[in-house]
Amino acid sequence: MCSFFSTEPIVVAHRGAAHYAPENTLAAYRNAVRLGYRYAETDVGLTKDGYWICLHDDRVDRTSNGQGLARDMTLRELRKLDFGGWFAQSFAGERVPLLDELLQLCEESKMRLLVEIKDRVLSEQELQGLVDKIHEHHMEEQIAFISFHWQHLDRIHCLDEKFWLGYLATEMSNERFQSIKATNRFFIDVHRFPNGEPIELAQRTSVPIVVWTVNGKDVLAQMLMKGIGIITTDKLLPGDLA
Repeated sequence: MCSFFSTEPIVVAHRGAAHYAPENTLAAYRNAVRLGYRYAETDVGLTKDGYWICLHDDRVDRTSNGQGLARDMTLRELRKLDFGGWFAQSFAGERVPLLDELLQLCEESKMRLLVEIKDRVLSEQELQGLVDKIHEHHMEEQIAFISFHWQHLDRIHCLDEKFWLGYLATEMSNERFQSIKATNRFFIDVHRFPNGEPIELAQRTSVPIVVWTVNGKDVLAQMLMKGIGIITTDKLLPGDLA
């Protein structure tokens, strides 16, 4: 299987380049395609009736005109909420997307997608359903799963070892780093560790490292100088890599 990441520097549209459109909506991902992003990131969780949706927070309060936990709502209830008007009136009426809908957009545009699993507790059946969803769209080479909850990634690796897996972390020891050196895995540096140890470890072992989240051109330049060519961003554009 080919590498999930290209060898050239990459900017990943975080939540669909959330500076330009309401995060995790289809409008955001369509805009990311229009702006020239080849990679995007989304967050996924389950509704009360078992649908995978794209939503960052546990609650809908911040990014919609509703209130409550998304997992306590059915898809029909969630679809009644406006997930765009909070950002700008021009986006009023945007609905929470099904993962299916985003996968279709990525399939058509050839954009690769990092899918962050937000729920701490998921059953084996639920994770199997998520993996099956990717198989239904025949998008195994366009999708990487990422999470702070490494047990989910380990389980996905058992279900299908072809998937690329990204291990989110706010701390990293050499022992933990060694555990993610297997094929098709990469490390996501959330807080850009000040002493640079994970960067050194990653480069020494040829494990791809992704820096989360860079919105300034000065920080982007620093990352590129350190040899890190993959960053997620709300704001920077593919042209900023030139």
